[in-house]
Amino acid sequence: MTDLRRIVQENRRIVYILAAALVINAALYALVVYPLAQRVASGEQEAGESTRALVAARKTYDSARGTVTGKKEADAELEPFRARMSDEAFKQSRLQAMQRLARQHFGLPSF
Repeated sequence: MTDLRRIVQENRRIVYILAAALVINAALYALVVYPLAQRVASGEQEAGESTRALVAARKTYDSARGTVTGKKEADAELEPFRARMSDEAFKQSRLQAMQRLARQHFGLPSF
């Protein structure tokens, strides 16, 4: 007999226990660990998508809020002149005031 065969025969019980542990370990990995790892990866991807959607929604909200604030500020600046202006002139003045306020708020250059 070769040395390996003799060792296996003499320690058959330990070899069987180690082989069974190896099979159980592989089965647990295939049936439990790998699927859970896939779920975690999927959850991380969804979390990233949700974060990007949240950032986009906040930008949209801030833009809309800035528009409302800009309109209120423009109306407040033009209120003293409202009685002396026609509706068309007031709309044009309001638009110009909003554009100026937006440039000031975002630090954009004037045209």
